[in-house]
Amino acid sequence: MKNNVKKRIGAALCSMAIAVSASISAGATTVRATSSGHSFDKAWEAYASGANYSMVYGFNTAWINEDYTWTRHNTTSHTAIVKNGKGQYSENASKKSWAKIEVTHNGSSITYKMVY
Repeated sequence: MKNNVKKRIGAALCSMAIAVSASISAGATTVRATSSGHSFDKAWEAYASGANYSMVYGFNTAWINEDYTWTRHNTTSHTAIVKNGKGQYSENASKKSWAKIEVTHNGSSITYKMVY
């Protein structure tokens, strides 16, 4: 009997955690950019910005060929994300700090994101 009660409580807690997690991510704002229109034959860099954020992203050939994004938000914590042919990479940062992702290039369509 005690095991069944513990299982029900555990299941209820898991359900609540999933519901809270879903409601938090549902309210997140995403700034998204892609490599569309850019080649990977030479280095390039692009920018996105808003009232409280800046995002720098591109392709660099200085040391190795790499996909990168650097993001900064002035009023809240945020996450920088690069998704390429090898997978998705991310780094978190607190407000007024830079989150930086630099990964070895792979693929022909790269996605750069900032989530806050």
